[in-house]
Order: sequence, then structure tokens, then C-alpha cells
Amino acid sequence: MAALSVIVYTFRDVLDDTGVCQMVNERNFNTTGLHVPDVIQKNTDIECHWYLHDRIQGTQVMLVSSPSKKYNALVFAGTDNMRSALTDADIMTVPFGDGESTVLPPDLAIRVHAGFNHGVFLQKIFAQVLDHFHALQSKYPSHRLFTTGHSLGAAESILAAVALTMKQREHKSRYRWWPWKRKKTVQPITNINFGCPRIGNENWRAFVDDDSSVANLAIWRLVLGWDLVPRLPELFKHVGHTIELLKNSIADESGSNATAVAYYQHYGDESLGLAGVPFGWSAKPYIWVPGALWSHHVTKYWSVLNDWANSTVEHRAAWVSEFEKVDSSHNNSDDGRSRNVDDDFWVNPPDDDFRYKDDLLDSQLEQMILDEPYRAVA
Repeated sequence: MAALSVIVYTFRDVLDDTGVCQMVNERNFNTTGLHVPDVIQKNTDIECHWYLHDRIQGTQVMLVSSPSKKYNALVFAGTDNMRSALTDADIMTVPFGDGESTVLPPDLAIRVHAGFNHGVFLQKIFAQVLDHFHALQSKYPSHRLFTTGHSLGAAESILAAVALTMKQREHKSRYRWWPWKRKKTVQPITNINFGCPRIGNENWRAFVDDDSSVANLAIWRLVLGWDLVPRLPELFKHVGHTIELLKNSIADESGSNATAVAYYQHYGDESLGLAGVPFGWSAKPYIWVPGALWSHHVTKYWSVLNDWANSTVEHRAAWVSEFEKVDSSHNNSDDGRSRNVDDDFWVNPPDDDFRYKDDLLDSQLEQMILDEPYRAVA
């Protein structure tokens, strides 16, 4: 999913959207000068079926399948407008959905950031997504279903995943007396996203995490330890589980360094003995903002995961396999619930973690970040 989130960015400046799928299928990813690592170009087994770049909303979405891994994936790219989106986020909210019969929330109090919502539902974008997604699902009925994206694309991928899950359940309910018109089961959808900002209010969080109508949806948000964007915007809430990728992405020879930690529904659940993110989680990146900006770039996410996938057997086996447990000896709060530890600030900022000679961030991208950091990392 991280590789797909890298690939979709490269077609932002392509003027002929109809030719994008052909370029993907021919593995012609480097169309705009932003380097796509060779390993992605050689090893990404996908077929592109549909691509849309709505320049009014800034939405960029691609639908692909993988013959070898047997999945269908809806992939969203981020946008160039991260700065204004985060600035306006605290005051601009709308009810989730399109406000029409296509997708309606069960309660109008379920509110999300307007820009994220518009990127999925205005200009009939979701209606097109729904048609193409279902057509591909019919073509490959045994494939697993994914949505994915990075940054603002991550937020859009969650909104789309929730809407697709609601539509599947609605379809099954509508034709409950005509079994030949409906599927026997509602296919699970898995959302895997990278560097996702917070999306909506408390009602949004309660709906996505607890409502039975989206029970077939699993959301996994991957967050690099110093990434600032997932801590924004303030006052909004996360949904789904948080997997935090740790600073030490490569284990030592003993393979003793863990790669990641997982937090149940981000905020934890004391009744289950499962911990949420620790005290100070939201403030940590402000210690060293340049590192937080480097951490957010999509190729950084991919490189950390690729390093893990190609590391020692012992290190690969150390991938997170369970949620963090509540430590009853601590009772500190970051988001209104008990936390596992009383702080999680690293002693030394990762000032040498982003500039190795073989780093995937090329000189052009480095200059973009120095000149215009919010544009480059969105």
C-alpha cells in the first residue's frame, strides 16, 4: 500500500488523465521528475483500471488490482493545499457524506473536516468511485478490498472506505428478500493509510469505531514517530488503530529492536486492558519540526517499511503482533483516557535519521522541502 501511495503522486501534473492507466500498466511512473525508487517500478505487480484527477477539488484517485496478490485497491494522493486545510480545520466541519441519498450519515451530528469530505463527495466523485469499485469487485469477486493513501489522501481513503462499507451493507439490506440480487456476505474492506491527519468530531469517532453498520471495516493508520501531520488538526479525533513506526527502523544484529507499536483505536480501551497513545504523543514532533517535516514524506514511509521487509529474519519477526497493554501503575491522560506510560519523548531528536547518502529523498525534493515545506510534504 505504501508503494501505491508513492506511485499515485507521480501523475499529478499529467494533463491527459485517460493515459494514466496505460502509463501505470507500462510501469512508466517517473512522469513529473519526482523519483520513484527502482524497486517499486520493478516489483509492484498492479493493473490500473481507472484514474481520476478532479482539479476543482484537488482529488487524485486511482483504482488498481494485483493479479499475484489478489487484491483490489482504491488509492488516494494527498494535495498541495495542506497549509490552508489545516489552518481552517478547527472551524469548517460538515456532516459526513454527500448530503444526498448516495451516502447519508445515520446522524447529522457526525461531522468531519469539510475539505476532506468535499474531496471525496463533491463533483459526484464518490458516485464514480462506487461504480468503478463495484465493477472491479464483480470482475474479481475473490480479491481482498483495500483503500489507501498518504496525508490528505489518507483522510480521503478513510472517508471512502466508510462510505463503501455503508453502501455494501445497504445493498444487502435492500435485497434481503431477493438473494439472487445480493451477495451472501458483505465483503470486508481494509484501510491502510500513512501520515493521516485527524478527520472529525467525537461523534465521527464513535460511529466509525463502534457502529455495527461499519463493522466490516478495518482501519490501520501508520504513523512515523516524528510525523507532525497525524497530530493535526487540534480538537479533531482519529478513528481506527494506530501503528507507530519507531525511530530504529533497522534492528541490530540480534534483531532486538522492535519495529512498531500498536495502539487500540488510538485512544485505547481500559475495559479490554488495551492502551492508547501515551501522554505527550501529540506534542512530540514540536521538539524538532524539521525532522517532523522529513518524517511526513510518503517516500520516507515506504523506505522505513521496505527496510523492515528486507532486514533480518529476526527483525521481520519482531513486527508488531499485539496491541499495547494498559500499565495500571500510570494514570496520565492525553485525550481523556488513561495512558500506558507517562511520556514518550525521545532524548535526542533524530537529526541524522534523514540524510543518509542513499536516502530516497532526492536533491530536487530536498530543495522543495527547504523552500516550501508544506507543499512538499502534503
